[in-house]
Amino acid sequence: MEPNTKYGSHIRGTVTPRGVKIGVKKVTNVRKGGILIETVNDADLDKLISELDSNPEIKNKFDIGKPLQRNPQIICYGVSPETTEDTITNCTAPLTRQAKDIKILHNFKGARGRNWIFESTPEVFKLLSKTTKINIGWERNSYKEYIRPRQCFKCCKFGHPAKHCKETKD
Repeated sequence: MEPNTKYGSHIRGTVTPRGVKIGVKKVTNVRKGGILIETVNDADLDKLISELDSNPEIKNKFDIGKPLQRNPQIICYGVSPETTEDTITNCTAPLTRQAKDIKILHNFKGARGRNWIFESTPEVFKLLSKTTKINIGWERNSYKEYIRPRQCFKCCKFGHPAKHCKETKD
């Protein structure tokens, strides 16, 4: 018997959607023997989490919680090489109202200067998406959403970097 099936049947035998009065869309097996339960809306999800937390048999055996959401990443092209992290944070602060809403990840040399990659909250990303350019110092730079899947350069599979690779061959 697969661990996912065992865990799913254990939870299904203890808690029923009809008893909790929630709508379940789908139950999916995930990595490391876990299960993901999708509900119709957030209120149903909160009801399910509180029901599972109130059951000591389930609470002691399982980690219960909502999946973490990744923040959107933005790449800003052609920034002058003299620009520092503080300059970028201060220039984007008027747009975001707070400098802590943006986290600088890294930068690298591009064709016309340095390209900076930073992470923002979804609200800030929505504000930034209304414009096509961003002012950094005396420059007006273009930017877009940065989407790059993680790929291991050791085994060439997606989903993890090389430092976390479990492949034994070098």
